[in-house]
Amino acid sequence: MRHGRLSRRRAAPGRRLLVVALSLVLAGSAAWTSRSALALDPPPPVTPALDPISLVDPALLNAASANPTATLHVIVQAGSAETATAAVTTAGGHVRRQLSIIDGVAADVPGAALQTVAAAAGVDHVSLDGRVIGSAFAPADPNLWYETAGVEPLWGSDLAPATLTPAIAVIDSGVEASRAADFGARVVTQINLSSREPGATGDDFGHGTMVAGLAAGASSAYPGVAPLSKVISIRTADSNDESLVSDVVAAAQWVLENHAAYGIRVVNLSLLSGNPSSFLVDPLDQALEQLWFSGIVVVAAAGNSGGPIRMDYAPASDPFIIVVGATETQGTADASDDTVAPFSAYGHSWDGFARPDLVAPGRYMVAPSPSAGSLSLAGITFPRQDNGVSCRRLAQATDYSSRAIESDVRRLHRF
Repeated sequence: MRHGRLSRRRAAPGRRLLVVALSLVLAGSAAWTSRSALALDPPPPVTPALDPISLVDPALLNAASANPTATLHVIVQAGSAETATAAVTTAGGHVRRQLSIIDGVAADVPGAALQTVAAAAGVDHVSLDGRVIGSAFAPADPNLWYETAGVEPLWGSDLAPATLTPAIAVIDSGVEASRAADFGARVVTQINLSSREPGATGDDFGHGTMVAGLAAGASSAYPGVAPLSKVISIRTADSNDESLVSDVVAAAQWVLENHAAYGIRVVNLSLLSGNPSSFLVDPLDQALEQLWFSGIVVVAAAGNSGGPIRMDYAPASDPFIIVVGATETQGTADASDDTVAPFSAYGHSWDGFARPDLVAPGRYMVAPSPSAGSLSLAGITFPRQDNGVSCRRLAQATDYSSRAIESDVRRLHRF
């Protein structure tokens, strides 16, 4: 017994040494593990908070500064439409329209609350919901644009019937569908998204009917580029041919939600925003890119401001869509003597992209008007021939993506 007690007492210092040794080993191991974790997983960098002012369109800041009590028409983009809604209502604003295609809303907010909206959590950008206007035009005599643009393959003949082409959505002032000689029953639906004249029908200005006729008219006297295509009319403009940016964004959202049901593969926009912006934050550009990423070919006019100028206005500013300028045919069907029309806009965008992508005949052509007659156009920038090229490519291969169509068009019709 005593031996046993002696043995235990003598063993105690050894155990204490073992405990100390293990403690040192574990401490060293913990220190190594801590250093290793520190080396492998450094702390994330601290991202400086954005100044809310940097998220607001300069035109809005100027308007709010000039009159803080004024009600401003804005488009708020955020992480979600719900987040944008919360930012607006919390600041005392009123949501006019949900724009889920850009995770945003169209709203009215007091000028004094503008920066409060921008500072709300999750808000990405606050833009002016300004005017969008159509391309201007003037009367003159028709010319040879059919031959110059080479649209005959889409018309067909007795020996070679025309290939069926996809539906075209025309976002404009509406289409007068009663013109049976031009459209027959091919205007398959008419949607009015105009905030200025929400109850209007048809086309009170004439711009949309003219565009639809050039793109898809079937009159034997003045046919359009793709006379077999169905037309989806989406009215955003009032009787003065003016839309709000949010109206056009809503039109893009409608196309995104309904393109499969109506077979829409091409969207035409012969209009231009009045507010300069980068395509990275512009709400109209953001909405149209969603169509492009969904395989829909988006074609827009360069505008009628001449050049060279800053091409800072949506949708002509966006590099993802096909932007078309106008040429003068010089009275011949030979494209080699064509020149850029003096009114056709060209230059570089806010983000440095050369616009337009291509040009097509844009003078001296006849198109239908909402009345019983037709209009002769002396100078206008329309992307209608390019719609025809797009339709022909899509007819040849119905699984063509928007990226492939755009690449083909730009390769064959470089500006």
